[in-house]
Amino acid sequence: MNFDTSKFEPNNAEANFKAFREHFGEDWPKVMTVLTTWESVGVLIHRGDMDFHGFYDLFSGVIIQTYETFSFYFEPIREQAGDKNMEWFIWLADRIIEYENEGSGTPPAHIAFKGWKPPKRTV
Repeated sequence: MNFDTSKFEPNNAEANFKAFREHFGEDWPKVMTVLTTWESVGVLIHRGDMDFHGFYDLFSGVIIQTYETFSFYFEPIREQAGDKNMEWFIWLADRIIEYENEGSGTPPAHIAFKGWKPPKRTV
């Protein structure tokens, strides 16, 4: 997605939120649904109510792509010590990136499991 980042002002969270929302127009509720879902998953993983590895296998690429695409919006939030907006999404993206940087991540499934075959049916 291409964003005109000139519409985003340093240290002006309210104006940046408005510009972000205006960019998506009528699709804004869909964007917020996705972002708040990732936010909720961050809490669930942190509390141990959701398995990190299963989530990682399913969504790590999407989380990283989402974070990188919207980093112009998320990075200023990170810089404000008291800003709790998207705090758990940012936390989740950090954990996934750290996991991969430590060498614990896996290659994409189409590469890592290229030779996998389903078990033969017994019935």
